[in-house]
Amino acid sequence: MPNRCRTGTLILPYFPGLRPGDRWCLCAARWLEAHAHGRAPKVLLSRTHQRALEVVPFELLRSYALDMN
Repeated sequence: MPNRCRTGTLILPYFPGLRPGDRWCLCAARWLEAHAHGRAPKVLLSRTHQRALEVVPFELLRSYALDMN
């Protein structure tokens, strides 16, 4: 799945890492790639930019939403 070119600061020695509950910004194209590999994280739709819908169908994002009833 993600290679070194895509992981950015997540692999640098000074990056302390993420812990459960941390939030991280992910571009829509990388999120969709993660979904294709069965690794997409949950999303907060209220904090997702409208232009993400140009890349990811709403119903798919909605199925991963943490903030939707």
